Amino acid sequence: MKDFLFGTFLIFPVLLLNKSAFYNIKEHTLKNGMKVLILEDHSSPIISLGLWFRVGSRNEVTGKTGISHLLEHMMFKGTEKIGSEEFSKIIQRMGGTDNAFTGNDMTAYYEVFPAENLGKILELESDRLQNLVFREFESEKNVVMEERRWRTENIPEGVFWEELYALAYRAHPYKNPVIGWMSDIENITLEDVKKHYKTYYSPNNTVMVIVGDVKDKEALELVRKYFEKIPPAKEIPGVNTKEPPQLGERRAVVKKEGFSKKIAIAYHIPEAGHPDEIPISILAYVLGGDKSSRLYKKLVREKELVTNIFAYADIRVDPGLFLIMADLKLQSPFEEVEKEIISELEKVKQEGVADKELLKGKNQTKASFVYYQQSTMYQNFIIGSFEIERGWRKLLTWLDDINKVGNDDVKRVANHYFKEDNRTVLYLEPIPPRDQAEYFKKMMEGMKKEFRR
Repeated sequence: MKDFLFGTFLIFPVLLLNKSAFYNIKEHTLKNGMKVLILEDHSSPIISLGLWFRVGSRNEVTGKTGISHLLEHMMFKGTEKIGSEEFSKIIQRMGGTDNAFTGNDMTAYYEVFPAENLGKILELESDRLQNLVFREFESEKNVVMEERRWRTENIPEGVFWEELYALAYRAHPYKNPVIGWMSDIENITLEDVKKHYKTYYSPNNTVMVIVGDVKDKEALELVRKYFEKIPPAKEIPGVNTKEPPQLGERRAVVKKEGFSKKIAIAYHIPEAGHPDEIPISILAYVLGGDKSSRLYKKLVREKELVTNIFAYADIRVDPGLFLIMADLKLQSPFEEVEKEIISELEKVKQEGVADKELLKGKNQTKASFVYYQQSTMYQNFIIGSFEIERGWRKLLTWLDDINKVGNDDVKRVANHYFKEDNRTVLYLEPIPPRDQAEYFKKMMEGMKKEFRR
């Protein structure tokens, strides 16, 4: 599995901006409720196909955390027609590639392949949506547990991120890691996974995105052939839990063997599609988007307290977090770094940002959006994620909405959300390893491990 980090952007010149492609998206709904979004792009003879399910860690309950991610692994264990791991091999023989990811709000499966194979790929996806055979369940569960050990429990950064969300959220499922808590993974049964599959992997909980060298009517005809007869789920459970307002600052210290010293400061922010989403995202770039940002210049270059710092608006289906994270030098006091960060936030609250900072932040926000239009696969990603999070039609006004943001908007959101009672602060305090050589050997071993499925 490859993590899909929508917040990790490359910056393209703003002159490359082109929003016209998304105006050509055609939306269809099958009789069973499956939504199909098709974008024709005849620039090269390839197609990107994505199946986007409205299910992730957000939809999991206590005792079953990690079940969405575990089901993702099981989706490659074959059907009545094909054997375990054969799905990917068949696609490779067609000249294509495939992968999947599980997130907080969604699970997605995607392929990129020569255009003439669309029918064959749709047949494969239809087959595993109906006839999944849960082979090798216990052994695959062990793979996921091993993935958790090496990607979270053995790594200071993994533990740190997990503790941060568990501290910031009290009620909402966002407090749980996507991979799940170890005791939950251990106790998930085959029947649990089968029930999860039948409940959430239904056509009326699915968005299919097709981008590339296709004709809308012909592609839709094939989709109907392979998917329209699949019965919809009678009921798909909603997520009713809402995170209550934070009633005071939360603080904690994580102590973990290693050499990584970190601080994280988080503030609760609204959900995707909220009017404040774009001003908050622009502010994140101004504060910590790159090496020319306020926090980087202040704490890395001027004060020389940290080696790296970034700010990021983690926008989700339900209210997310505005994150500021810094890697401290071992001799730097936590309190001093925190004080400097808060000081910069207070300046924004009092003064707003300079015109050139605002312009740069808006250009970076636009450029990151454009980056995901540079290939059929990334177009699929942006269409699918937008549809799940805020509806795909928001793509049509996204650049215009960015252009409308003014300094007053940035100053307003800073004052509204950067409040002490809305703040969570976490320190990662390193514990020097007793045997450094053995510690580094262990870390190198972990880096070499692969847990694709």
